Amino acid sequence: MLVTVLSGLGCWAFRRLFATIGELARTREQLAELAVARERERFSRDLHDLLGHTLSVVVEDRPGALTRIT
Repeated sequence: MLVTVLSGLGCWAFRRLFATIGELARTREQLAELAVARERERFSRDLHDLLGHTLSVVVEDRPGALTRIT
């Protein structure tokens, strides 16, 4: 009887362990996707700021430059 109870408990523990491992893997994947999305957003903001600054400098330095660009 004790062997049966311990076997059942061991099986339950292994199932729980594998479920936790699967959950951790899914969470790790979600965190990686979130990190990529955050990096893309940061890069986009930096690029937007850089282009905005560059165009502002072009317009301020050479009033006729914008008409030549477009």
